[in-house]
Amino acid sequence: MFSFRKGSFNSDDEASTIFNNSSGVGLQNVMPALKQLQMFEEYKVKLAGVVGSEKASSTIAEALYIISAGSNDYILNYFVNPSLQSQYSTAQFNSLVLSEQTEFVQNLHKAGARKMGILGFPSIGCIPAQITIFGAVGQQACVEDQNAIALAYNKQLQALIPKWQANLSGSQLLYLDAYSLLYDMFNNPSKHGFTETRKACCGHGFLSTAGFCNSNTEGTCSDASKFVFFDSLHPTQSVYKRIADDYEEKMFSFFKFDQGN
Repeated sequence: MFSFRKGSFNSDDEASTIFNNSSGVGLQNVMPALKQLQMFEEYKVKLAGVVGSEKASSTIAEALYIISAGSNDYILNYFVNPSLQSQYSTAQFNSLVLSEQTEFVQNLHKAGARKMGILGFPSIGCIPAQITIFGAVGQQACVEDQNAIALAYNKQLQALIPKWQANLSGSQLLYLDAYSLLYDMFNNPSKHGFTETRKACCGHGFLSTAGFCNSNTEGTCSDASKFVFFDSLHPTQSVYKRIADDYEEKMFSFFKFDQGN
């Protein structure tokens, strides 16, 4: 997988390219979506300089774009910002984020993208940080009112995607469910081979949610594969692998990719 964010590439990179946006993208903050579009435009110029304009246009059109955006606008913005909450109801904020998501997809299409896998929101109420901050004292279950917001957003997103595809010439847009598998892993861990859901592999406190960490941080678990979450916000590699495998199967079928390559 080649990410245009890595800054340099050679002619070998482009042959099997999958373009991906940053996992930390927010439509309003973090790594803003518009900044990523700007970086993508810069990448297109570099690619054309390596392989020529015609080949570059073909590569851009045939590449697969995975879009995962918007949930950080809630986790790192709306949920912790009383001013925003007083200005927008959750339904209104959903509409705002979806409007910006629409603009992002349109701009990506304008830049030459045609094949897009668009992720809905995950079960954000099951993230350890959200349980610690918004759950009751000692709560170990998901914060279901936040999950309800995610489900409402996903329902609206699923309804919009066919409309986007109808209006964007030559586009192929696939909705990818980011909610169901993570939710099931959290609530039925043994079914998926996990032993710990409420506590993260790395961190401190009742739910191990104190900050970001890595394998060298004191207190990090010895076997992350048994945990659903690695730190306060991010699932473990085992979880991501299973989600990626599920997406891969759906994308190869939908986009008619040759699995022999």
